[in-house]
Amino acid sequence: MPNWKEGDRVKIVTRDVTENDRKMNMYFDHMAGLTGTVQNVYAANEIAVKVDISSLSHVTKDVHKLATEKMRKKFV
Repeated sequence: MPNWKEGDRVKIVTRDVTENDRKMNMYFDHMAGLTGTVQNVYAANEIAVKVDISSLSHVTKDVHKLATEKMRKKFV
């Protein structure tokens, strides 16, 4: 088991989503293969990753941009 630290560079593994993943919101297959930085370590097998926007596909990048714009308008 890796010893994760905040700031570590990581790549999210590609694997099948389990029923437990769905119940606990622990893994999302649309995030598979993306790169990012460990933002928080909760447990040895549970970390939060800040995904690099540059690792997103064009479609996902556009959706992210629109969602960010909508959220900013809502709170301004």
